[in-house]
Amino acid sequence: MTDSPRLRPAAVPATRAVRAAAVAVVTSWLPLVLLSVVAWAGSAGATGGWPAALGVGSLAWVAAHGGSVRQAGVVLSLTPLLLTALAVASAAVAARTLAGPVEDDRSPRLGWLGGMRSGVARLVGAFIGSYAVLGLLVALHASSLAIRPSWPSTVLGDVVVPLLGVLVGLRHAWARPAAAPGWHDQVVGLVPVAVRRALGEGLRGVGLLLLAGLVPVVLGFVTHLGRVRDLTSSLDAGAVGNVLLAVVQLAWLPDAAAWGLSWLAGPGFSLGLGSTYTWSQAQSGLLPMVPFLGSLPDNGALPWWARLAGLLPVIVGAVVAHRAIGRLATLSTLGAKALAAASAWLVMVLGSLVVMLLSSGSLGSRALVSVGPHAWWATPALAGELAVGALLALLLTWRRYHH
Repeated sequence: MTDSPRLRPAAVPATRAVRAAAVAVVTSWLPLVLLSVVAWAGSAGATGGWPAALGVGSLAWVAAHGGSVRQAGVVLSLTPLLLTALAVASAAVAARTLAGPVEDDRSPRLGWLGGMRSGVARLVGAFIGSYAVLGLLVALHASSLAIRPSWPSTVLGDVVVPLLGVLVGLRHAWARPAAAPGWHDQVVGLVPVAVRRALGEGLRGVGLLLLAGLVPVVLGFVTHLGRVRDLTSSLDAGAVGNVLLAVVQLAWLPDAAAWGLSWLAGPGFSLGLGSTYTWSQAQSGLLPMVPFLGSLPDNGALPWWARLAGLLPVIVGAVVAHRAIGRLATLSTLGAKALAAASAWLVMVLGSLVVMLLSSGSLGSRALVSVGPHAWWATPALAGELAVGALLALLLTWRRYHH
């Protein structure tokens, strides 16, 4: 049965998507600008005026979208992933305001988009396109500084962030068969139920792994709190400046969690040429003057019990596999349960690889040109540890229900 033209609701104007995109950009840009202005107002040694402070806020917004910045050949490309998460959340909240029009739309379907309604495609396209255009305006504003954005990475981030926002904010609409019947039928036909039900547990498992990665970070911070305090005092930033410095460093907290996860896996991470931090040893190179880096372990061999940290990913793998198996009926076959555990394992491995790659970058030139996790070495090690945990969970399931 087809919809009568008289019964179809009036098409929602694209200006609604444009307004939603503008709200998303402003709500993620404004806090950074305010923080920058407060830092400028509270700094006695500030040389630039408030327009420069606004430019710094815009530059931080660009960095939050994965854009690298350059000055005289020096590249800074370590993305503050907490700000990235906030930008995606802002885009998701704004995109959610389009949920009603998306669900009520009765415009003709587009075969090349799996049967998605043309009105829905127009709204989504207007939201992503408007966000990207406004993002480029923010980047142009930031380019007034001596440190300027790199345009290829800036453009890419301005498209990827709103796209993720649309996927997250309208996830309930996309889950319905009516959103894109053609694609939905293909997914249902090709992807087993056990796999579909395990995907969410795998994504939550990535979050658990990052929480586990924070364990060595927090322990190092508590252990070397005095050194961190001394480094902070040496900057002589004042009371307000110290608070702002702490807030700014928190922007890289997810990056630190990814570095900690790589350390839990075994291969660890590096902070430039000549440095390495693994289970067995800590060797620092030239470090930037960042107080939080004072929480790194002292140079030399680490105690034998540091290797027990590798048990944390095993525990996470067992917990997530158990939860993925629990999404199936109790009387499901052992093969279906193994497939669910393997699917959650694969999502955790790939998700961890993506996060570790995103948390890598450059903090300058020469010695600091490459910092971050040894992602391509840590991922196989982490995969093995997670597999051990998943196998243990599967073994317990077999003994309980199939033995």
